[in-house]
Amino acid sequence: MSRVRFRPCPVPDCPELADACPTHSRRSWAGRTGSTRQAAIGVTSAAWTRLRARALRRDRRRCVRCGAPATVVDHLVPVAWRRPPRGFNAHLAQLGCLCGPCHQIKTSREAAIGRQGGLPDQTTIAEHVRWWLDQCTAEVP
Repeated sequence: MSRVRFRPCPVPDCPELADACPTHSRRSWAGRTGSTRQAAIGVTSAAWTRLRARALRRDRRRCVRCGAPATVVDHLVPVAWRRPPRGFNAHLAQLGCLCGPCHQIKTSREAAIGRQGGLPDQTTIAEHVRWWLDQCTAEVP
């Protein structure tokens, strides 16, 4: 027999008892149309291939956090949180190479921030970026 579990909405003072409060939950990639990479991050597939290759070359195929072999090229600030930068070099500056475990740490924190209710404000985004950059300069075992 399955149990019905209710969790309160994570937004303070919200009376909803639901897994996803309809008022405060946000659709993934809210406000974006289409499912192509161009619609999602503002670059064509060919441009993304060039950006990814350039980022891997720039970071010597090493994770910027721990130095392990990089398998993922990720945006410093998730594109769901802001408009993608315009121009090749501006977009490239927002990318970093990560290994799988470091990418999971970063993605988990971003998901937790997103679950707090809607699009994060600029202060929260700045704190997240500062935290991540501190993680990249800290000594990792």
